Amino acid sequence: LHAAALTSLKGEIFELKNHIVRLATEQSMLDGCHTHRHISTDNKLGPADFEDRLEELTSRYEERIIELHSVIAELRKKVERHQINVIREEDEYEESDQGQSVDGESSKDENHEINQEFSRVVSEIQSTMANKPLPTGQCSDGLLGISYTAEETEDKKEDKLQLEEDGNNVDSPPKLPPRMMRPNSLTKSTSMVLDPQLKAELSVLRTDNEELRRQTCNLEIELGQMSEQMGTCMKEKENLMKKVLELQHKLQAYTTSSPSHSRVVTPTKQSCTPPPLIDRRSVEPDVYPVAKMAELKKLKTCVSDMQVLGSEVTTLGVQSTPTAEHLVQSLNDGSSVAELLKTMSRGGSTNVGEAVVKEFEVELERRQAKIDHLKAQNDVLTATLEESKSHAERLSVLIGKYESNNTALQLAAVFSDHCMEAQDVLTALLDTEMGVLLANCRAAGLGGLVETDDDQEEVTAILQRAHHARRRAEGVARHLLTRLDRNNSNHVTLAACHPWEDVSTNSRTASTSSTSSSNDADFSKADEVKLRDHIQQLKSERAAVRTTVMELQSIHVDPITSEPRKRIEAQRLDLENAVLVQELMAVKEEKAELKARSYLLEKEKKALELRLSGKETQEQAYRVQIDYLKGELSYHDPTLTCPSTTVPDHPYITELKSRNSCELLQELNLSLDRERTLKNRISELMSTLEKISRNSESRHKQSAEFVNDLKRANSALIAAFDKAKKKYQGRLKKMEVQLKSVCDKYESETSALRQRLKVEARPQPNETSL
Repeated sequence: LHAAALTSLKGEIFELKNHIVRLATEQSMLDGCHTHRHISTDNKLGPADFEDRLEELTSRYEERIIELHSVIAELRKKVERHQINVIREEDEYEESDQGQSVDGESSKDENHEINQEFSRVVSEIQSTMANKPLPTGQCSDGLLGISYTAEETEDKKEDKLQLEEDGNNVDSPPKLPPRMMRPNSLTKSTSMVLDPQLKAELSVLRTDNEELRRQTCNLEIELGQMSEQMGTCMKEKENLMKKVLELQHKLQAYTTSSPSHSRVVTPTKQSCTPPPLIDRRSVEPDVYPVAKMAELKKLKTCVSDMQVLGSEVTTLGVQSTPTAEHLVQSLNDGSSVAELLKTMSRGGSTNVGEAVVKEFEVELERRQAKIDHLKAQNDVLTATLEESKSHAERLSVLIGKYESNNTALQLAAVFSDHCMEAQDVLTALLDTEMGVLLANCRAAGLGGLVETDDDQEEVTAILQRAHHARRRAEGVARHLLTRLDRNNSNHVTLAACHPWEDVSTNSRTASTSSTSSSNDADFSKADEVKLRDHIQQLKSERAAVRTTVMELQSIHVDPITSEPRKRIEAQRLDLENAVLVQELMAVKEEKAELKARSYLLEKEKKALELRLSGKETQEQAYRVQIDYLKGELSYHDPTLTCPSTTVPDHPYITELKSRNSCELLQELNLSLDRERTLKNRISELMSTLEKISRNSESRHKQSAEFVNDLKRANSALIAAFDKAKKKYQGRLKKMEVQLKSVCDKYESETSALRQRLKVEARPQPNETSL
C-alpha cells in the first residue's frame, strides 16, 4: 500500500512539474510576443495606457501566484493524507513486535523520500522560473522592469516558502529574502515618466506588498509552531509505542512461563512412590508445556476459522469474544456518548446548548451508520473472498483431475501404438507364412497344371520371393521381440524405463531364452506365442491405464455423487446473511443522512423565522416612528403660521411683559396642547412596547411547543423503527429456519440419489479378448 501510494504521488508530482514547465514556456513566449508588438509604442504611452498595462501585468502575476498557491496546497494535502494513512497503519501493527519495527522504518524512509521528491520539484520550479527569459522591452520601459523584478522576488519567495513548509524538521521560523533593489537608471526613468497620481498608486501597491509580506511572516511563524507541536506529538507517540512493546514483551514472557509452572506443580500432588515419580516430574516440564501451547494455538485457530450464523447464536448462544463485542457495540457506543455528555455537564461547561448536543448526536449517528455500512460491505467482501477461494480450490482439484486424465489417455495411446505395431508384425508373419505355403504347393504340382520350362522358372522365382519376404518379416519380428524383452528386463531391474511402462497391474516374468542369439535361426512357434503374449500384455496394461481415467466433471455445478460439504453451505448462508446485513446498514445510513438533512432544514427554518420576527418588530418600530413624525408635522404646521403673523421677533424676555393677556393665554393653551399630545405619544409607545413583549413571549412559547412536538415525533419515529427492526429480525429468523429446512431436504435428496446411483452403477469386471 505504501509503495502504491508513493508511486501515485510521484506520478502526480511529475505531471505537475511538466504542467508548470509547459505553462512557464508558454508564458515566456506570450510575453515575448506581447513585448515585441508593443515595443514600438512604449515611448508614446500616456498615463492611461501606462496604468492599463500596469493593471494587466499585476493581474497576470496575481493569477500565476494563485495557481502556484493552489498547486502547493494540493501537494500539502496529499502529503498530510499520506501521513495520516501511515499513522493509521502503524497503529494496526501493535500485535507483533517485528512487523511494528519494520513498519516504522518503512514509513520513515517513505516520508524521507516524499520530502526529497518535493524539494527536488520545488528546486526545479525555481530553476525554471529563474532561467525564464526576460522580455526585450524591459530596458525601454522602466515600469516593466520594476514589475518583472517584483514578480521574480514573489516567485523566489513562494519557492522558499514551499521548501520550508515541505521540510519535516522546522527548528526556527524562516526569514524573508531581502527585497531586490532597482537600479538608479530605472528609478530616474520612472521618476521622469510617472506623474504624481501613478506615484501615489505605486506607494499604495508597495504598502499592500509590505502587508502581504507581514502576513506571510505570521503564517510562517504559525507553521513553525505547528511543526514543533507535531514533533512533540511524534515523540510522545514513540514513547507510547515503546511502552506498548515493553508491556507486550512482559505479557509474552508471562504467558510462556505460566504453563510450565502449572505442569511442574501438578505432578507433586500425585507423588506417592519416590523413584518413578521423580523421573516423571523431571521429564514432564520439558515435554508437556510445548504440547499444551500447540494444542491451545490449534484450538484458537480452529475457533477463529468457524463461521457463526444467526441460528447458531439463537440456539447455542454466544461462544466467541469478538461476536459478543460486535453484538454489544451499539450499547457500548451509547454508554460512551452518555458518559461524555455527563462529564461535559459536570466539568462546568454549561454553555453547551441543547442545539450543540443535538447536532453532535445527529452527526455521531450519521458517522456510526456509515461505519456500520462499511463494516457490512467488508463482511460481504470477506464472504465473497472465501467463496471465491473455495471455488478456486475446487477448480485446482478439477484441473488436477483433468491432468491425470490426460496423462492416463496419453499412456493408453502409447500402449495402443505398441499393440498396433505388434499386431502389424504378427499379421506380416502370417501373410508371409501363407505365401511360402502357397509357393511350396505350386512347386509340388498340386494344381494339376502341365509344367513347362517357363512355369518352372516362375515357380522358382515365386519361391525365392516368398522365402525372402518370410526372412524379412522374421527379422522385423525378431527385432521387435528383442526390443520388448529388453524393455521388460529394464522394467524389472530399474522399474522406470519408459513412461508407458510405469503403470501395470499384471506381474511380469523375464524370459530366460534369448531369441537374438543368432540371426540365422528360424522364427519358431514359441517366438510367435511370445509375441502374442506381449500383445496380450500391452492390452492388459492399456486396460489398467483406462481404469484410472475418471469421469469428467462440470466446472460450475457440483456432481451428484460427491459428498455434501456443510462448510460450503454455511459459507453460502453467511454470504446471503452478509448481503442482507449490508442492505440493512445501507438503509440505516440513508436514514441517518435524511435525519441530518431534516435537522439542518429545521435549523434553517428557525433562523428564517427569527429573521422574519426581527423584520416584523422592525416594521412596527418604523410604523411608530412614522406616526410620531406625522404628529410632529401636524403640531408644528400651525405654530409656524401663528408666530409669523402675531410675533415677528421677540429676542428679549422683557418683551413678554409688554404682551397682552390674550396672547399669553393662547401660548399657554398651545403649551398645554403640546403636553397633552406628548403624553398621548408616550402612552402609544408604551402600548407598542407591551405588544412587542407579548409577541416575543408568544413566539417563545410557540418555539417551546414546536420543540416538544419534535421530541414527541422523534420518540414516535424511534418506536416505529424499533417495531420495524423487531419485525425484520423475526423475518430473518423465519428465513433462517426455512433455509435450514431446505438444506436438510437437499441433503436427504442427495443422499437418496447417491445410494440409488451406487446400486445401479456397480463396477463391471474388466474383460479382455484373447
